[in-house]
Amino acid sequence: MASCTSCFYTREFNRRFRDWKSDTAFRTHRQAVVRQQHLTMLAEENSPVKMLGAALWPASYPLQTAINKLLLGILDEEKLEGSSHFDIARWYLRIAWLFREINGGQDAHASPWILLRQQVEQKLGALKIDNERSAEHIRT
Repeated sequence: MASCTSCFYTREFNRRFRDWKSDTAFRTHRQAVVRQQHLTMLAEENSPVKMLGAALWPASYPLQTAINKLLLGILDEEKLEGSSHFDIARWYLRIAWLFREINGGQDAHASPWILLRQQVEQKLGALKIDNERSAEHIRT
């Protein structure tokens, strides 16, 4: 996601975004609307745009900054007429992946079966180590 450092307008940094200057339809019909809606959100006191934008610290908090940029992109996309539900869904999914990464890859809502399997695998690993130690002790 690419964010403007002054107004925090955020968009997915893809080929279409990079070529927006040459996209006449975007500049003619969409850019003014997007700009006005975004500036209106930015002007509101305690707006989500201000709060999320103020918390963009990629060097210190890269995962949290990525989440905030995705949320800013979602806010901007939802304000558009004919917004892309597909893009919004993809960005929410990316946020879920980032939260899982923050939790060390652990799923906060893992099913009891997954947790039980993890416990069994840990116990089997401990038994394997004990078995190897016992076999080594018998040999000596």
